[in-house]
Amino acid sequence: MREKLYIVHGAGPDAVGLVQQVANPIAAVGGNIVDLRQDVMHGLFTLFMVVDLGGCELKAEGFRGLVAEIAEDTGLQLAVEKYHPVPRSADRKSLLIILVGRDRPGVIARISEQLRGYRVNIEFTRMVARAGVFLMELHVDITHVVLPLENLMGVLRQEMAVVGITAQFQVADVFTKKKRIVCFDLGASLAPHGITATQARAHFASWAREDYYPPLLAELKLLEAAGFADPECFWREIPCVIFGGIR
Repeated sequence: MREKLYIVHGAGPDAVGLVQQVANPIAAVGGNIVDLRQDVMHGLFTLFMVVDLGGCELKAEGFRGLVAEIAEDTGLQLAVEKYHPVPRSADRKSLLIILVGRDRPGVIARISEQLRGYRVNIEFTRMVARAGVFLMELHVDITHVVLPLENLMGVLRQEMAVVGITAQFQVADVFTKKKRIVCFDLGASLAPHGITATQARAHFASWAREDYYPPLLAELKLLEAAGFADPECFWREIPCVIFGGIR
């Protein structure tokens, strides 16, 4: 049976049951969803999927009409495109880049410009910025990189340090990502709100039976005891600490 692949992608206001409302009509006509990536970002529902029509009699125009009906029923903005998959090279090499530091404008622009300049292709990325802390993971293809890997990592460390960002790299087992835990120094974070260190310590003393903040080495041992292999502190700049380990 020959594959007839189409991409469906779009976005719209989030609601309960949207995936079901998209998937059911496609299944009813014999379409097979072979790849699905869906996310919700601050109330915005996003969708990307590949549908194989090889096992049904629905033609391209009929499928576009079906997707238009789904869009009308769900309130999503959906588009359909023919998909021609490109086989991956057997020589493909990957690298996982982790960026962490103080959030500021231009960090993503800087790393993407550096990677493009050295012919490194970004295949997947995810980032979050909260409470002034920037954390980003990039899964990249380094098959055609124009520098030796060690040189590339050195350049990226230097370039990102200029904007206060620490660059970490994972060369082996890039699909086994370390879990990252962000810990905030509550005492320092209360200072901008007029609460002194003495007052903060008094508050924490009253919470001592509920919350406990051990030293850094003790934190790492606790992570290891909790099942995180090879825990380490990736970045520490008070009031924030980021730990990581494989689990």
